Amino acid sequence: MPAAKADWHQVAEDYITGTDDVTHLSLSQEYDVARQTVSGYASREDWLQKRQTYRDTVATQALQKATNQIANERADQIIVNRKSLRLAQGRLIEAIQSGDLKANSLDSAARALVEVIRGMEFVEGEPDSRQEVSHNGSIDTGSGNLGEVLRILVEAGAVEAGVEGAPDASP
Repeated sequence: MPAAKADWHQVAEDYITGTDDVTHLSLSQEYDVARQTVSGYASREDWLQKRQTYRDTVATQALQKATNQIANERADQIIVNRKSLRLAQGRLIEAIQSGDLKANSLDSAARALVEVIRGMEFVEGEPDSRQEVSHNGSIDTGSGNLGEVLRILVEAGAVEAGVEGAPDASP
């Protein structure tokens, strides 16, 4: 195919959006034009810069998409954590107010309530210097974690292990 009949817009698009395997030589063979002709168009129209700009744009879009996905997953986890903490808080308050707890259980329930409140502050964006989040999403308040809170909840009788809707307190 003579150079004048080549679809140079398509040739340019193939180069700009192509992988490193798409070269002036490979395009000249695909479109049956001289490599020097392809190189001339590429130089005049700055295909190399356009390719880099295209790749930067694609990389930025991919990064933004991944970032949004991670943010959405974390937001969903925060909602779940907030609901669990509010449930635990309600059950602890009920157990404490009932007056049915023994001294040791009451003390455990009070400690658990403090941990739940710290967890809620963290989930709601008010962490203090002693609070950290591990990579797996668990909350560490510096003096325990949610697993310990759940164990204390079960011990205090605020929740029952294995009951539907109750957090899992198993180790």
